[in-house]
Amino acid sequence: MKFLKTALTVAVYCVVLILLADKVILPSYVHFEKDVAVPLVVRLEVSDAQKLLKKNDLTWSVKYRFEPNQPKNVVLNQSPEPGAIVKSGRIVRLILSQNELMVTVPSVKLTTLRDASFTLESIGLKIGNITHQPSVEIPAGVVIDQSAAYNSKIRSGSRIDLIVSLGNTPTEAHVPYLISKTLLEAKTTIVESGLSLGKVTKKYHADLLPGTIIAQSLDSSQVVAPQTTIDLVVSSIDKDDE
Repeated sequence: MKFLKTALTVAVYCVVLILLADKVILPSYVHFEKDVAVPLVVRLEVSDAQKLLKKNDLTWSVKYRFEPNQPKNVVLNQSPEPGAIVKSGRIVRLILSQNELMVTVPSVKLTTLRDASFTLESIGLKIGNITHQPSVEIPAGVVIDQSAAYNSKIRSGSRIDLIVSLGNTPTEAHVPYLISKTLLEAKTTIVESGLSLGKVTKKYHADLLPGTIIAQSLDSSQVVAPQTTIDLVVSSIDKDDE
């Protein structure tokens, strides 16, 4: 009797499992892997194409192709082709239009400005603003940094700003006091101070030796950029220089 009861219990469990598999598990499995037809999404804008694919239980991947005469982000091609029967969840590969040619930014750091210009122009980019900066480690004329990150994508024709080394050069120059010096002494002092001699004007002054500095265009209290030009006025004994 006990054996019959156990056998009956096992039989009931088997029937329940069969019914569960037939009514729940198998339909769910079949639904998960159901066959679907790939819809036509060519010529659709990408957001509309994605909505249609999602509605048909499909996923997608995207790549771009440069097409200057096409609107941006329109589907140019798809794979699998429209009408193909595939399993739900299948990835449909989309090729989208891109009407702006994108280029990969190269690294021009630690190259000369001339080489950087050649590298950028060879792939359709241009040099933008150039800023000079002193550097103890990097020689003068070599690129220290660039505004666009290496390996990033930007539009062809874009400009990239550069920071170029001045080498181990001071960032400022102190204007010396030149009054009463001779012109030769003044020239030497100007060079040693990191400045450039500009215009030298003569002015009649009977009480001073000819060529004595009597005026300068920059005040000696000023701090200026290196190689700033300073003009001088020197004494002359020629009355025509009045």
